[in-house]
Amino acid sequence: MSAWGYRTFENDNASDWVAELEQTKDLTSVKAAVNAVLRGPRKYLTTFACCQALAAAEVIAALHGHPAEELPTRLKSWMSEKPAPEPLLVQRAASAVDAILNDSELKEVWAETSDFAAWQASVMGLKARLA
Repeated sequence: MSAWGYRTFENDNASDWVAELEQTKDLTSVKAAVNAVLRGPRKYLTTFACCQALAAAEVIAALHGHPAEELPTRLKSWMSEKPAPEPLLVQRAASAVDAILNDSELKEVWAETSDFAAWQASVMGLKARLA
């Protein structure tokens, strides 16, 4: 993962996912990114899947009325005509965020850096905005 910061959209995986999302009309890609983290009883959560799921969770939080301050402008445009997410999707996004915080390759990667506490706080902030 190439990252230039600890926030959700400050890495290539999330940035590429957003570019792909912009080509879609509905929340199918958002749901798929969240579900990829939640599948299976003890699936290993790769950095790639986690970055995409966190970006999807940010989209859900924004559509739920709680956007991140650093939400990319291009995402704001894409979301302008989208409906509020169903409560179940918001709940699934929160569960995905919990899974990433608890046991994931992304957590392991950040744990080896000086920005680990900042990354954790950022992800916890996302979780709070999904509540």
